Amino acid sequence: MKSRSCWLIFTLIGLTLTSCGQPKSSQEIAETVKKSIVLISYQNESGHGTGFIVPGKTGVCTVLTARHVVEGRSLNLQTDDQKLHKTASIQTSPNLDLAMVTFPSAGEKCPYPSLTFGDSDSVKVEDKISIRGFPDRGGDKLVQFRAGGDVAALDVMPEGYGISYEAPNVYGGFSGGPVLDTSGKVVAVHGQTDTQLVAILDSQQASLSSQQQTVLKQAAARVAGGVQINTYKWGIPIKTYLANQSWEN
Repeated sequence: MKSRSCWLIFTLIGLTLTSCGQPKSSQEIAETVKKSIVLISYQNESGHGTGFIVPGKTGVCTVLTARHVVEGRSLNLQTDDQKLHKTASIQTSPNLDLAMVTFPSAGEKCPYPSLTFGDSDSVKVEDKISIRGFPDRGGDKLVQFRAGGDVAALDVMPEGYGISYEAPNVYGGFSGGPVLDTSGKVVAVHGQTDTQLVAILDSQQASLSSQQQTVLKQAAARVAGGVQINTYKWGIPIKTYLANQSWEN
């Protein structure tokens, strides 16, 4: 427990020190993050999602992703070097759409680099962001892809969602991937589209605050209008993950 507390303290210190990074080109960001992105597929069904390497325990590599990507499934994990890894553990948050997956490391230290956390509290509307992941290519070989976007709103919603962004080129398969600021630091975990969020929260309206109900109605109107279907996306701020790690063993 002490080592876990120390790790969290150093992580938060690192978050503070790295929150003011200089903007990088999309190529620079790609080179920095590509070795940390993990393709998550399934042993007994079609479909896939994305995850990314984060700091964790010794002897394993730790992958952060969305809970709905992994829950109730047998996983295949593939790193950027095309190696397949056997899942060691899957831990899911009870109240956030987040999950941690581990796979064994040959040594005490994971050979794949962890992504650097940014400061999600400093994100503002109209900020430029990018999402890394593996979009569904209709049967073609899955390749890592970057999709750009702009922050549209900052609203606290159920399951940890708190950042929405206009990103029309983010398709199925990106779920669980990192949302990056212009310096290549993680500010959120990508999770849902407007359409998916409306479907999830429609039955929970009685438990939503008035502000959350307003946000839900706005999302539902966008979906019903058809013009912006699947344009607005939602992510869980990385600070929400850092502040809610009690579900991890």
